[in-house]
Amino acid sequence: MSLKLPLGKILGPDDLSIALTNADGHPTDVFSITYALYDVSTGVEVLLGPAARTPVRKELGFYYASVKIPEDSNLGLYRIRWTFQETSVSPVNTVFEDFTIAEPEVFLADLYSPIQADMIRRLRILLRDNCLGEEEVIEVDAGGDLIKVTMGELWELLHDV
Repeated sequence: MSLKLPLGKILGPDDLSIALTNADGHPTDVFSITYALYDVSTGVEVLLGPAARTPVRKELGFYYASVKIPEDSNLGLYRIRWTFQETSVSPVNTVFEDFTIAEPEVFLADLYSPIQADMIRRLRILLRDNCLGEEEVIEVDAGGDLIKVTMGELWELLHDV
């Protein structure tokens, strides 16, 4: 199963990453490592941005792509191509991983039941359409307990869901 990422996500170490090891299976850093991103959603591999981006090194032998997926990206299949060289005289190696960019609503279906996802969607629309002030206080049933929360706090909780 390929990795699914939502529009607008800032990628971190749990997303597009690579772990490099030596011949003994121990983590190791390399002489050089870069990555390139490609849009494959149309069936043709199209380079996005620079062909040699520098990844973030999290720890020995572990690197990841730190980019933001633009809100206006095509939906569908993408590819990351890692290029690395163990030493200055060793051959250049290339590996790739395919991933999918999807609408954020797709992720609601993965995390919540259809009823919960619909309730969150409706609440977001209600908040947007009624332009309720951030200071307005409402009561929310949180697992049987009624809690008071401002609209601003509620928006902060839901706007990235």
